Amino acid sequence: MGNKNDNKSKTVVLIAHGSRKQDWLTPFETLQKHFCETLNLKKHQVVLSYMEIAHPSLEEVIETNQNKSTCFSILPLFMSNGGHVKNDIASKISNLELKYPNHNFELINCVGEHPEVIDAMTSIVRKLIV
Repeated sequence: MGNKNDNKSKTVVLIAHGSRKQDWLTPFETLQKHFCETLNLKKHQVVLSYMEIAHPSLEEVIETNQNKSTCFSILPLFMSNGGHVKNDIASKISNLELKYPNHNFELINCVGEHPEVIDAMTSIVRKLIV
């Protein structure tokens, strides 16, 4: 029906900074594949994008998946909601909302500010101290 609130199909878009170096990109590609395999999801349900330098960009990912999903949750793989998240990524999302008015776009807090990630990091530090 194209209703903006139709959540029958949802995609999580992981967005990392980006780099020209493949060894920097590989852990993010591995993470995306891990999510799909572990959660038994289709490739379009968790996709990886980059804010700059590397491809695919956020815009390219949305273009590719616009007919597969109506709701996109953008999860920044950043430690804080600094300038890149609050300004650059938010601006990209605003442009996407104009281009795709029948789709939902939600910017999620960056992973570094999620309590579960903080708990996991605390566990790592605990193991290093003990």
